[in-house]
Amino acid sequence: MLTNYESDREYYEMGFLPSEELFLNEKSVKALNTLIRNLEEEYSVQLVVTSDRRAEMQFVVEGLYRAGLKCTGYVDRTKIIKGQNKAQEIVSYMKNHKVDSNYLIIDTKTKALLEVMDSPNLIKTSYGKEGLTKDHVGYFVGTMRKEIKKELFKKIEIEHNL
Repeated sequence: MLTNYESDREYYEMGFLPSEELFLNEKSVKALNTLIRNLEEEYSVQLVVTSDRRAEMQFVVEGLYRAGLKCTGYVDRTKIIKGQNKAQEIVSYMKNHKVDSNYLIIDTKTKALLEVMDSPNLIKTSYGKEGLTKDHVGYFVGTMRKEIKKELFKKIEIEHNL
């Protein structure tokens, strides 16, 4: 979702990771920064990498920061668990780290994720040159703000009726 399809995918399909450079889509990293900045207004944000590349975590983190990532928190990753798909690994991570409804998953493949999670907590991106875009972020942030306002109004209404 953040990689440059034309170059990075070729390395991956050949069965090895590039040793010196992770080809990241800088526009997608900028969109991710915008998303993080907006989420940090209401939440404590932690970035968790679920990509197949998480096996080379230091390499991934260095690549993200080199591409302009602005995330002040620790960058974590889900464990690779033999016999489980990505959705199951994410659910395991969430249980082990006591993550409740305050999460967001950005992925190109959402079918398996939708079987175990709520769709408002997913941003489906395209794999290729586009990846995560400012339009994805704008739509999610707009939706998120509406939900926060709804919850705030519910809370005010409950307190008012007491």
